[in-house]
Order: sequence, then C-alpha cells, then structure tokens
Amino acid sequence: MEREDSIDLVTTLHEKVEPILLTFYNQFISYTIEKIIKNGFHIINSPGIRGIAKDIEKDESIEKWTSFLSFICEKHKQIGYVLKVQDEKDKNGKIHSRYYLKPSIKLQMQNPAEQLYGNVTLELISKNNNPLRIKCQTTYYSDRNFKEVRPFKQWMAIIFNNQPFNL
Repeated sequence: MEREDSIDLVTTLHEKVEPILLTFYNQFISYTIEKIIKNGFHIINSPGIRGIAKDIEKDESIEKWTSFLSFICEKHKQIGYVLKVQDEKDKNGKIHSRYYLKPSIKLQMQNPAEQLYGNVTLELISKNNNPLRIKCQTTYYSDRNFKEVRPFKQWMAIIFNNQPFNL
C-alpha cells in the first residue's frame, strides 16, 4: 500500500474509531494519575511487556472493533513499523484475530538497534461474531543489542491521542 493510501485509510478509520481511541487514552491517563482503572479496562505493566486491554460489553459490533484494530495497525505502519503476522485462530470456539508488528528492518540495522516502542501485538477475541476482549500490547528488549525502548506514555499519546511522532 502506498503511503498516501495509508494516510487516507488512517483518516477514514480515525473518524470511525475516534471515540474508542479517546476512551482508551483517557482510561490510561486516569490510571497514570489516580491509579484508577474502570469500565472493563486492564493495564498490562510487567518487565518487558506493557499494554492496555478492554473487556468488551455485550451487544457491541464486531465491525467497530475490527476497524479499531485496523486503525491501530495502520497507525503503526506510519511510524516505522512493519506488519509481520496477521492471522485468525480458533481456540476453544473463540476466534483470536491478531496483528503482530515490528520496527522496520531499516531501524534495526543500527547497533544498538532501534526498537521504538517494542514489538506490538494487537488482538481481538470474539465468539459467535461477538467481540469479547481487545488487547494492545508492546514487548521490548532490555539488553545491549537494543536502544532503550521509548516511553509507553508516548506510545499511548501517538497511537490513541493522535500526537505527532518524531524518529
């Protein structure tokens, strides 16, 4: 996909998913300030792994959440990520739709390698075409072969709050 097509797609998808993006971002900010998490949200913060997840309420459309994942995937492509895997797996009657993105190989040619915000996994779990849970997670390396991972708060602002990205 050409860069202009990607920008057009992101703009179109952004209009569809902007309320979801703001909800995710606001929940994250609430957590960072007050350590309060609600409305089915979960913050993932372990060594080497950071992310945000949400248990989806009944009667929400699968299309809304697949558009959300597509937007996040395309947004990552704009900031130097490459889609490595896009798949769906049936695990005990639940469908796991997943995107896996890594920083471009161009960024990894340096020593130490640039890892941006880490490798990104986006996952939507659904059953009978009903969305159940969505997860956006980064995993990063902390050894001498890689530059220090960029701040998670910055990733949230760029991806979920449309802040500018600088390499």
